Amino acid sequence: MKSTPSPKSTFIKWFILFAAILTGNVIAANYGLQAKIVKSDISGLSSVIAGSFLLGSLLAGRLAYRVSRANLPLAAVRKQEFRKRLLVLNFIPSAFFLIGILGTVVGVYAMMNGTLTGTDVTQMLAQIKTGFSTKLFVTGTGIASALALQAQILVIEHDLCE
Repeated sequence: MKSTPSPKSTFIKWFILFAAILTGNVIAANYGLQAKIVKSDISGLSSVIAGSFLLGSLLAGRLAYRVSRANLPLAAVRKQEFRKRLLVLNFIPSAFFLIGILGTVVGVYAMMNGTLTGTDVTQMLAQIKTGFSTKLFVTGTGIASALALQAQILVIEHDLCE
C-alpha cells in the first residue's frame, strides 16, 4: 500500500535541502571561494547565476509550501496546476547550464583577445589566466547551481507523483 506524504512534508524536505545548500555556501564563503569567484569572473555571469539561483530557490520553496498546504491526496486538477508551475521552474536550471557555457565562451574570448598580437609573454600569460579563471568559475557556478536547484525541484516532483 502506497502511503501519501504528510501535509507538511514537501516543504520540510525542501527546507532541509535548502538549509544544507546555504550551509555549503556559508562554508565556501568562510574559505573565500565566493570572493575568489567574483574577483576572477570578468564577465559578472557568476553573480547573475547566484542571484538567479536564490530567486529560483525561493520560487521552489513557495511551490513546496503550496503543495504542502494543499489537501493530500491532490485532486487531478490541482496536480496539473502544480506541474505547470514546475515546468516553468524547470527552465531555470537549464538556463544555468547555458549561462555557464556562455561564461566559457567569454573566458575563451578573454584568453585569445590580444594574445596573438601581443609581444610581452608575461602579459599574454596573465590574460590567459584571467580568461581561464572566468571560464572555469562561471561554468562551475552554472553546473553547481543547476544541480542544487534541480534537486530542490525533484523533492517537489516526487511528492506530486505520489
